[in-house]
Amino acid sequence: MVNAKVKQRLSAAHIGRINDVALRNDTIYASASYERYTPLQSCDEAKDSVTSVILDGPNSFYSSSVDGNVRLYDIRQGRITCCDVGSPIVSLSVVDDCVAASCLDGTIRLIEKDLGELLNTYHTAHSVSQYAIQCAITSKYVVTGSEESGIDAVLYDLVQAKAQHVLKSKELSTGPTCAVDAQDHCIVTASYNGKPLVWT
Repeated sequence: MVNAKVKQRLSAAHIGRINDVALRNDTIYASASYERYTPLQSCDEAKDSVTSVILDGPNSFYSSSVDGNVRLYDIRQGRITCCDVGSPIVSLSVVDDCVAASCLDGTIRLIEKDLGELLNTYHTAHSVSQYAIQCAITSKYVVTGSEESGIDAVLYDLVQAKAQHVLKSKELSTGPTCAVDAQDHCIVTASYNGKPLVWT
C-alpha cells in the first residue's frame, strides 16, 4: 500500500525536465532526463535527452535517448552495451529477450537484447513524429499508441509485423494516445482527453 509520506528525497537531482523514472524492489531508483544523463551510477554517455530508463534485473538497466541509442548498463560488470537504431527514440519497452524502441520516424524497432540485432519493424498503422508515444510488448503483440486522433492503440503481430487490431473507443480520443501498457489479456491506454481506458 502506498501512503502520502515521502520515503526519500534523492540527492542526484536533474536540472531539466524528467522524462522517465523506474523502481525496483522498493530500493533502487533511476530516472531519465532532458539533460542527457541518468543519475544512477552517473551514466552520462547519451549525446541528447534520455527518454526512457528501465531496470532489468538486480544489476542492470536500459536507457534510450534522442541520440538514437539503446544502452544496456551492467553495473556488476561495469559494462555498457550500445545499439544505434538510426532514429531518435521516444519510448522503450523490454520483455524477456527483446527490446522495443518507439522512434520519431514512426517505426518501432524490435531488437534482440544480448546481440543488439534488429529482429523486426512495425510502422504501417500508427503515426509518431513529435510526441513521446509509448509502446509495450506482450507474448503475441507489439502495442503502441498513435498521434492520429481517434486511434487509442494499434496491436501489431509480434512475428509478422502486421497490424492485427486497431483499438478505437466510442468516445474518440482527442489528440495523441501517448501512454500505453500491456499484458497478454489487458491493455491500458491514455490520451489527451484525460480518460485512461482499460481494454480486455
